[in-house]
Amino acid sequence: MGDFPTQGHKVLVPRWPRLPDEVRCPIYGLRPSAAYGGRRCRCDTCVSWNRDYSQKWRDGHRAECSEYQKRHDANRKGTERRLAQQRAHSKRSHQKHKASDRRYQIQWQIANRAKCSEYSKRWQAKNKERARATALHWQAANRALLRLYNHRYRARSCNASGFHTTAQASARWAYYGGLCYMCGSQASGFDHVIPLAGGGSNWASNLRPACKSCNSRKRTRR
Repeated sequence: MGDFPTQGHKVLVPRWPRLPDEVRCPIYGLRPSAAYGGRRCRCDTCVSWNRDYSQKWRDGHRAECSEYQKRHDANRKGTERRLAQQRAHSKRSHQKHKASDRRYQIQWQIANRAKCSEYSKRWQAKNKERARATALHWQAANRALLRLYNHRYRARSCNASGFHTTAQASARWAYYGGLCYMCGSQASGFDHVIPLAGGGSNWASNLRPACKSCNSRKRTRR
């Protein structure tokens, strides 16, 4: 019970100031108070009375309020200092275990594909503009990887056999010097020599760099 005086085994709790009979809580029918039976009352009468009572108490105990504020500020500075130390420790730990954390993240995503997909769909539906800006930024920074993903998507759509990695596609690009294998101009993407629609595979050996005009003119011909 704090520092309240005692008389034998009884604790003498100070009485609240006497209030007029017409000042009653409309919900509990008692004098306004911060709580009744452990439940906080937020009716207009109780809120107004408690606000006025607290203001009068602070006006009469300015020294105590000032001392409490100083202790509170000191504790807050200590808390901020501890939080700064915790953030620095977390940053160092993240840098130290970055590789293992990334492996764990990838393993969790593989084991929870459905959950990750559902979360991604909800986030994109809720943040359409941000998702679009993020996608455009990624596409601009990863054009080679985007071409690879597009080839894989087309191959899956045509039920083509085979696959190739980014390193294999880059090696094919470097082998031809990034030039179109049909006209010798600067290539803009890959062409399947045996078209996917004609039964061609998605192996790296079936890929050659081609410019947009030659690739469009060739279409599904070999």
